[in-house]
Amino acid sequence: MLRVISNVRSLLRLQREILSLAWRGRRSETALAALLRLKNELWPYLPANKHPIKSVDELFPGIRCHVQLREECFDPQHRHYYRVYMHQTCVLAAITAYLRPKRIFEFGTHRGKTTVNLALNSGEDCEFFTLDLPLDQQIGDTMLPLSDADLGIQHGRKLGELYEVHPAVRTRITQLYCDSAKFDSEPYANSCDLIYIDAGHTYEYVANDSRHALRMLRRGGVIIWDDYCPPWPGVVKSLQEEAHRRNICQIEGTEMAIYIDQEGR
Repeated sequence: MLRVISNVRSLLRLQREILSLAWRGRRSETALAALLRLKNELWPYLPANKHPIKSVDELFPGIRCHVQLREECFDPQHRHYYRVYMHQTCVLAAITAYLRPKRIFEFGTHRGKTTVNLALNSGEDCEFFTLDLPLDQQIGDTMLPLSDADLGIQHGRKLGELYEVHPAVRTRITQLYCDSAKFDSEPYANSCDLIYIDAGHTYEYVANDSRHALRMLRRGGVIIWDDYCPPWPGVVKSLQEEAHRRNICQIEGTEMAIYIDQEGR
């Protein structure tokens, strides 16, 4: 009940912010960000969301972890989403520290924001692999379709620049260059304890990366998908289809979905 009251208060606060901005006639970046926040925070409670919502405590009983974060990894251009980014990264870092994985695999490196923060919260004996498109690959020249938003993200990317400046983790990170639609996941089969998917956001790429991840996952391992929310319909459609076959839920207070393999496949 307290959780419901907290969510209602949060939504009412957002509503007041939006009405205040509308009253002043400000069609600004701030107003648009507030509208998007409202839409995304309502999303878990709408009928369109087919996944159950679970808190981190429900998913990982007794989780209490000291986490390390690198704030310089958060882009100041996205200051209106800073709270969301920080919260989600804290959740990911806590799960990583709790699981103590021996092997992590990430689909979608980009600048390495999540890469460095996950690596910092894994043990020194943890292998970390992160996959992204080859640096010389032309934008849009992929085996499967990308969304316009994906193309915008890829433009001007500086692959892995954020983890490269951290000597404590960069020696443990192996950067892989490949279109995931052409990726051979067989060498990683049944070996990964934690897999994070945040690469192409179209239905085709999410389904493709999920198939790889399920093949690569070790028994008892965890897969986490980012951007399970309305702005990314390809992610939503793919995961809702996958939920018919596996127990996938949304992590409360985040835009992430999670699958915990408890019985093997």
